[in-house]
Amino acid sequence: MTQSVPQRSILITGALGGIGKAVAYSCAAHYSKLYLLDLDSNQLATLKQQLLDEFSHLTIDRKSTRLNSSHRCISYAVFCLKKK
Repeated sequence: MTQSVPQRSILITGALGGIGKAVAYSCAAHYSKLYLLDLDSNQLATLKQQLLDEFSHLTIDRKSTRLNSSHRCISYAVFCLKKK
């Protein structure tokens, strides 16, 4: 019997760093939707593909941005909630 992954989402900022990448891999096994944020768009695309290769159940959205203000953080969080 296979265990289904709950339909949950998680937003990971700093997804390309050591801790961020480890969190992304750990959460990929337990969540169905990941939102990956970091500054380098090309590296985010690479990480997205690596995660999809290993975890076929995932849906991943990525955004290259700097969340250096509360307004940007809130705006992106609202965007993620609307995409649910």
